Amino acid sequence: MQAVGSIGNMWDGFRESFDFVSGANDVIVIRHPDGRTVSSPFSVQTNASTVNRHLLGKDVDIYLNGRRTQLKMLINDDGRLVFPQWDNTLTPQASALGQLPLRDGKNSIDFRLENQENTVIASTFLFLWAKHDKIVVVDIDGTITRTDAGGVVASSELGLKMGLGHSHEGVTEAMAAIESAGYRLLFLTARPITRADATRRYLNAIGKDSGVPMPSGALITSALGTFNTMAAVWKDIKSYKVRQLMEVQELFDCPMTGRAHCC
Repeated sequence: MQAVGSIGNMWDGFRESFDFVSGANDVIVIRHPDGRTVSSPFSVQTNASTVNRHLLGKDVDIYLNGRRTQLKMLINDDGRLVFPQWDNTLTPQASALGQLPLRDGKNSIDFRLENQENTVIASTFLFLWAKHDKIVVVDIDGTITRTDAGGVVASSELGLKMGLGHSHEGVTEAMAAIESAGYRLLFLTARPITRADATRRYLNAIGKDSGVPMPSGALITSALGTFNTMAAVWKDIKSYKVRQLMEVQELFDCPMTGRAHCC
C-alpha cells in the first residue's frame, strides 16, 4: 500500500508540474499619506479557455481573508479575469480599492465563481504596503536559485516531491536579515504566471532544512502565460524585469533610486 501511495504522489507531482494554463500573481497595494490607494494588476489566468470552456463569461467573486467583497471579475474569452465594470481592466478603481478591509502586510485572496462559494478558480495574496516602506526586489532567477533552468525544475511539484534543492546556501538567512532590518520583500521572476503557485511553494520549502524559513514577500511573474512568456519575455529577460520594476516604481510614485531598491 505504501508503494502504491508513493506512485500516486509521484503522479500527482508530475501532473501538477505540467499545469501550463492557470495561475495568479500576487497583488501589491500601496497606501499613500493622502489616503490614495493604488494597486498592481489583478493578474489571474484560468484554464477556462482550454479545459473548462463552460466557464467563459462567468462572473467571479473576490474573497479577501475569507470574506466576500463587493469586487467582481469576469472570465473573458482568453480565460483571464477582468473587471467588466471598468472597461475590462485588471485593476479596480481607487474608490473601490480603498473600501476593502485590508490588513497591513499579507492578505489572502480567493477568486470564486459567483454564488458558488466552494468553487475556487484561483488563489493568491495581496500585500498592503505604505508609500514610505522600503522595498528590496529579489530576482529569483539566479539569485535565489543557483541557475535559471535548474531552479525551474527544482521548484516544480515533481522536484519538490523528490526533494530537489537548487538554492544558494544561506539565502533564507540573508532574506530574513533583510526583513528584520525593516524592508519589504518583492520576489521577481521571468517565469510565466502558470508557474506562480509552484514558485510560492518552492520559496516556502527551501528554508525548512536550515530552520530559517523564507520571509513572506510578494511574488510577481510574467503575466503572459507559458508559451507567450517563452516567445516574448525570455528573448529579453533584462528588459522585462526593468519594465516590472518601473511598474512597481509607479505605485510608489517615487524615483527608482528612492524607496525601491533592487538586489
